[in-house]
Amino acid sequence: MSENNESHQAQAGAQAPRVARSASSQPLSGTEQSQAHENMAAASGGVKVREKARRGAPRARRMSLSLTRIDAWSAAKVAFMLSIAGGIIQIVAVTLLWLLLNVVGVFDQVTQIVSSTGLDAGGFDLANVLSLSTVLSAVTIFSIIEVVLFTVLGLGYLINWMIPEIPLTVAFAEVEVTGKVIGYLRTLLTGEVLDSVPLDMPEQTLPTRAVLYTLTPEALADAGVDAAAVPGALHAAEHAAIGLLPLVATCDRGDIGGVSTLAHPDTGLPTVFVYDGHLGGAGFAERGHEAFAAWIGATREAVSACRCASGCPSCVQSPKCGNGNEPLDKAGAIAVLTLIESLIGTG
Repeated sequence: MSENNESHQAQAGAQAPRVARSASSQPLSGTEQSQAHENMAAASGGVKVREKARRGAPRARRMSLSLTRIDAWSAAKVAFMLSIAGGIIQIVAVTLLWLLLNVVGVFDQVTQIVSSTGLDAGGFDLANVLSLSTVLSAVTIFSIIEVVLFTVLGLGYLINWMIPEIPLTVAFAEVEVTGKVIGYLRTLLTGEVLDSVPLDMPEQTLPTRAVLYTLTPEALADAGVDAAAVPGALHAAEHAAIGLLPLVATCDRGDIGGVSTLAHPDTGLPTVFVYDGHLGGAGFAERGHEAFAAWIGATREAVSACRCASGCPSCVQSPKCGNGNEPLDKAGAIAVLTLIESLIGTG
């Protein structure tokens, strides 16, 4: 076998043309390289030997970075260092300004003006009153106060920025409900409204207790309730919740009341209140707060199961609504109640 292999190799060596090689250390010229490639191709039976393709130049990749977390201690240190730098700049600036005023002679001119008026009985000298040491002491004290204030305020602002706004808050609180009768409606036995009779009555305040919840505008928007539909959605959800509170609390619909607002002054957010209609509270709102999840779940199921198109007395309309059941948005109420259920489930 070895002899046959050697003979085959010898024949191949005899048949294959020799490729000239340069003994010089200089690289082959372009013509020589092409001839060498042609000879190699002929020696390999006509198969072209392709040079190794060059790798493409690396392409720059775009990266988007988003700030997701800032360490409060690091932020406090940065705010402190910036405040220190600002204080030093103030001290240096005041020093240079004092020296400039002293060189120009402003202090002497002011002293001469005061002397000419006869008000320098005690030997007034502005340069002594506002000496460099006195000015630097005052500026240093001011800078220290500034450093403390800026550090505290900056850290407080950062903490407020870092804490995400809670989409849902539920609370039980003492409230004061202020009401005023502005008129009444004259109706037929069929319920048809004949006219409205205005009245001028004094305001009445009822101290009581209420269960309340707030929702952020962003959470409402994510739930499909746009800004224009929020008042009607909250109003309808409030009516429906009042109608279903007797399911979890031993009360009648007439024992409780409600208020919904787009932005309450105390919360600054869309807010719904359901309160006891009795002085000091009667425990109904407190029971609603304790069984809030079950109460809201039953309310959502009742409104969703109602076959009416846009709201009726069985779901979102109230017989004692002071606004004449306007505005009401049944679909928005379902979205609000569904949102509350989902947030309670993830909370």
